[in-house]
Amino acid sequence: EGLMTGFVDLVFEYNRKYYILDWKSNHLGNNIDSYSRENMEEAMAGSNYYLQYHIYTIAAKRFLEHKLGKDAQGNNLFDYERDFGGVIYIFLRGVRFGDTSFGVYFDKPPLNKINGLDELFHNK
Repeated sequence: EGLMTGFVDLVFEYNRKYYILDWKSNHLGNNIDSYSRENMEEAMAGSNYYLQYHIYTIAAKRFLEHKLGKDAQGNNLFDYERDFGGVIYIFLRGVRFGDTSFGVYFDKPPLNKINGLDELFHNK
């Protein structure tokens, strides 16, 4: 339902893994508990952020496979399982310095799901 819009805010490399980071300014409540994992998951579902970060992950995977190229045997130098660290959504209003238990949502979609979605997009 509706139209999905958005841009990948940041793709970065840390400790030899690539991550997608997206900043969110959603207001989930007036206290720190409003930015618990459970409340962030509710906001993620309500705003279709799950779909968004799966699409972002496919785009990053395609980009990194292209950018890093192939080895002499024709294998991609980018290996999703080894080289992709995951997706981080930071709900700015809930972040507290030194405490990632509130306001920070993290996930690494399984490779079979990313490949399945990527194949689905190629066939349309």
